[in-house]
Amino acid sequence: MSILKGIRSLIVEDDPELAGLLEIIIVDLDLVHIGTAATEDEAYFLAIEHKPELIFMDMHLKNNGSGAEVSKAILEQINTAIMFITGYDDSASITKAMEVTPYAYIIKPYKPIDIQIAAHTAIARFNLEKKLITSEKRYEATANVLQLVSLTYEPLQQSIHIKASSELSARFGFQETMSFESFAQIFVDDVNSAVFDRISKGDSVKTLLRARYLDSLNPAWLYVHFLPASPENPNQYVGAAIDKTDEVHSLESIETSSLIIEQMREGVVILDKQHNILKANSAFTKAIGFSLSEITHSGIQDFFAISRKDDLDLYLKQELTNVEVNLISAEGKLIPYLMTLRQFSPVTSNVGFIMTLSDVSEVRQRDHYIQELAYTDQLTKCGNRHLFNKTFSELKNSGTLFSVIFCDVNKLKYINDTYGHDCGDLIIQEVGQRLLSNLRSEDMVFRMGGDEFVMIVTETLSDTCIIANALLSVMKAPLTLPEYTLDITVSIGLASTEASGYDDVLKHADIAMYNAKEQGGNTLLCYSSKLYNKVTHRLFKEQALKNALKSNAIEAFFQPIISNNGTIIAIEALCRWRSNDASYILPSEFIELAEETNVIHELGFTMLQESCRVLQALRNQGFYNIKVHLNISIIQLQNDILPSKFESIIHSYGLKPSSFVLEVTESTLHDSSTRSMLAQLKDLGFVLSIDDFGVGYTSIYELTCNDYDQIKIDKSLLPARMSEQKKKTVLINIFNLCRDLNKTIVLEGVESKEQMNFAQQKDVEFQQGFLFSEPLPFKELLNFIKEKQGQNILLV
Repeated sequence: MSILKGIRSLIVEDDPELAGLLEIIIVDLDLVHIGTAATEDEAYFLAIEHKPELIFMDMHLKNNGSGAEVSKAILEQINTAIMFITGYDDSASITKAMEVTPYAYIIKPYKPIDIQIAAHTAIARFNLEKKLITSEKRYEATANVLQLVSLTYEPLQQSIHIKASSELSARFGFQETMSFESFAQIFVDDVNSAVFDRISKGDSVKTLLRARYLDSLNPAWLYVHFLPASPENPNQYVGAAIDKTDEVHSLESIETSSLIIEQMREGVVILDKQHNILKANSAFTKAIGFSLSEITHSGIQDFFAISRKDDLDLYLKQELTNVEVNLISAEGKLIPYLMTLRQFSPVTSNVGFIMTLSDVSEVRQRDHYIQELAYTDQLTKCGNRHLFNKTFSELKNSGTLFSVIFCDVNKLKYINDTYGHDCGDLIIQEVGQRLLSNLRSEDMVFRMGGDEFVMIVTETLSDTCIIANALLSVMKAPLTLPEYTLDITVSIGLASTEASGYDDVLKHADIAMYNAKEQGGNTLLCYSSKLYNKVTHRLFKEQALKNALKSNAIEAFFQPIISNNGTIIAIEALCRWRSNDASYILPSEFIELAEETNVIHELGFTMLQESCRVLQALRNQGFYNIKVHLNISIIQLQNDILPSKFESIIHSYGLKPSSFVLEVTESTLHDSSTRSMLAQLKDLGFVLSIDDFGVGYTSIYELTCNDYDQIKIDKSLLPARMSEQKKKTVLINIFNLCRDLNKTIVLEGVESKEQMNFAQQKDVEFQQGFLFSEPLPFKELLNFIKEKQGQNILLV
């Protein structure tokens, strides 16, 4: 059974859509979802009321709330495991999160497996820590069996709160609350006054004191121990006392508790005053692999790791609580323990110390695994961006000079679009493995995300150039997969801290890499100022595109689609960028840039809104049967909120998804995640069409898929002259296949009457092309539709 089953979990996320997706993931993991909060107050209330064992916490909450701050408040009230899930990977956010010691820190976007691994690790660690707490409580129970007296001293009030059995209270005259002076009168001897002076001042004290029974003149002995309750609360001290009267001249107390100690899961070792082992329980002997007879009278230092032996004398001169040490087993393995050391000082006893050891191997393994997750790219096993930032900072602070190799995989987007993202991941894994295998052990490889790798090499730029050339050669070997063989090439940029300085070395290597890619890839360049100018032009163009969206310089033109009865049945929305000189920039000049910079998402939503306005205006003019065709790229289909966002925009205009035809290229069909997204859009009511059909790799297969309602045949298949018999034969067979499989056909690129007549003769349902109309702005489109109303356009 999974350790996640039945675990109560709380989601704190101010984005409803992301919260909904996360809820689906945690329910699939058999976690119990007790609620979702978007603000600090909601998170605090739900956590205190329901006491979840696991909290998925966003760093930045609604109303400027802080996930880190509310986590601190929650942890002050309840014991729970907090995992941060956030889109922020900057040092400030990570530092803020680390203040609450989270169980995980996950960067958005994430995959369900990331949540599963992190949640499993968090709960495993949480359960282990609960076991440690239980062990401490078990120790408290042992103390109760031994009739320990619990003391709480408040120096400011000069009062002591006492918890003791009725027998001890009657024997010594203890009360639940006593003045410090009354408590001190229980004890006798001049030496005691000096001890109580120290206690009254708040000093930590541990000593055996002579006392008196309430109804007897015979002396008694109490072992008293006071220490600060916590570093944060210097005005309260806690302590304990135990009646040691009968044990002053014997070891009866140890014998009395031996059975209890033997049952403890923690290792317990009793040492003499020379630090030799007198006795140990079975938990300790089993852990280190020696029998009690083999270790009795051995020095405890023999079992410490070499690095700790020099510290042992220092350790044994003071009492310690939860100090981490490594002991050596009989097999030579290092075992991590939390060690607590207490001095034992009856007058005539040979016992000097009692040592308790809690095995924290599982905790350390979990911590190591969490750290590995935090600093390792899970796809390639290279270091990730966080490890790069940490390594870079350490080298910079030490003043170490180094060079940076910035490596980018060429045409990965094309591979993803053509063969699917699973194939792209295999390419990335192979590149990472080749880099790791062919660099020296002192060099470091990091995957910065996507198709980018960075290597830090502690060499001069000229020597690094030799290394980079060798990497170029290694990358030229093709990758053989079961279905096909793919060539791998990379573009490499170099820069050194000696020439560029620490602050600019990564940026300069990136610029050099970009210019190498612009030259066709499969090459390397060292940074120079000339390369910088080329990159700034691209950045200028990127910013201009973003400004165009903000200033409404992106416009929608519409090209009519004609049915086989000659009426306008649909319009295709086509994007145009209006430049400063009032001319229009075509999509072929900026769509790729929009996809690379993720501006394509905002661009797509803008085109949908423009299309909704036009369709609403056409409805108002009485044209109810016209649909709008929209082009959707593979990048847009990787956006999880696309379906809900599209649906929301369309409903805000009072329209229905069935009035929209979404055209996707065949490259989107090779990826399982985009297929899933298309299925969601289909379920919402959108009509799906395969665009540019006939120029991809799996066109015929896609005709059998029920997700697609329409096929738009690429204009390259349409013969310019009807004498081109081969193209006609291909088209006629595609027409027949589509009809047999119930797919409607759009023939695009119709520019001559001869082509139009051919389509009519073959009963093609829809035609589109410059013969009928070029793409038009809305006003011209409306005039065109009104002018052609009632006419058979195919007869013109």
